[in-house]
Amino acid sequence: MPARVVVVHDDPEFVARTATGLRVAGYDVATFTDTLAATDALDKAERIVEVLITRVLFPKGQPHGVALALMARMSDGALLVWWLHSPL
Repeated sequence: MPARVVVVHDDPEFVARTATGLRVAGYDVATFTDTLAATDALDKAERIVEVLITRVLFPKGQPHGVALALMARMSDGALLVWWLHSPL
């Protein structure tokens, strides 16, 4: 995965807008709408991911953002995680 910034959110419109803004600003971005695909990609990442932008709650059947962040930080303790909290 050539991305330095990874955006994981279950709202495709949010993911698209966020990724567009980051790319315009010059960042390499990878996007995912589910945590299982993101987890798999992060496990296989050959390049350092610097920032993970994710929400905390995901639909039933998917790991939550905290689990995703903890897994990602196991391989890189310097990873910066931004949490997106949505009201219930």
